[in-house]
Amino acid sequence: MEKKENQRIALTKRLVREALLIMLQKSAIQKITVRDLCDQAGINRTTFYNHYGSPEDVLQEMSRNFLDDIEDTLNSADIADREQVHQRVVFVFRYMLEHLDMSRLLINSNLDSSFSERLFSISRILDLLEDTLSSVTDVSEKRAIISFVVSGSYQLVQDWLNCDRRISPDEEARLVLTLANRVCTKK
Repeated sequence: MEKKENQRIALTKRLVREALLIMLQKSAIQKITVRDLCDQAGINRTTFYNHYGSPEDVLQEMSRNFLDDIEDTLNSADIADREQVHQRVVFVFRYMLEHLDMSRLLINSNLDSSFSERLFSISRILDLLEDTLSSVTDVSEKRAIISFVVSGSYQLVQDWLNCDRRISPDEEARLVLTLANRVCTKK
């Protein structure tokens, strides 16, 4: 009985997430009502309120799951092994392509104002940047370099996701990592 109930909950949440993703391609999150979301998902409002309080709560869960998946992928990389880091970043880019609509919504818009900060606050990304910048002793300079690399990398990812004829995940990972490394190691 418990397994069937868990499957039902998982199905309900998946339907709500898919419905919200469809609706966000046409409307701002602030304009999406619970009623409209439930109609799109094919569930009743009581069921919705058993799991969420608002469409924003659904979006937050989707954003959190997206970032958790990326973090799990990166956490298995040994930052001292640059090729392993490259492969993990390739996996992240493949994940973004597999979830292209979600990736574009999160990266292109202000749906979740803290998304970019949370994406680049993933501990493994910060560890990699700190390791690469270990020779920089000035805290303000280190913070400025990290900010510059994060902003530039975010823009590269955004451009890559929005391009219809994009380079492969492997090439994009190599580009982002190479440019970030150049900025971090420039004397």
